[in-house]
Amino acid sequence: KIGSLRYFYSSAYFFSAIFVIVAAAVPHALSRGINLRRIFTTLSYCMVLRMTVTRQLPGSIQMWYDTMRLIWKIE
Repeated sequence: KIGSLRYFYSSAYFFSAIFVIVAAAVPHALSRGINLRRIFTTLSYCMVLRMTVTRQLPGSIQMWYDTMRLIWKIE
């Protein structure tokens, strides 16, 4: 149980940090006309890197492809 709580708190902390970055970057990008694709691609690379470091490589590659497909659909 302690291990699952530790994972939950670390993942919650990680995703809350991403939320704060996105909440700060998106309004700035929209006001300056910066391409949002660069922001989301950078976030995607950071998430893949974190998952790779924590030995979740197959899941991280699949998540990266899913993110890229979603970006291409949005564009």
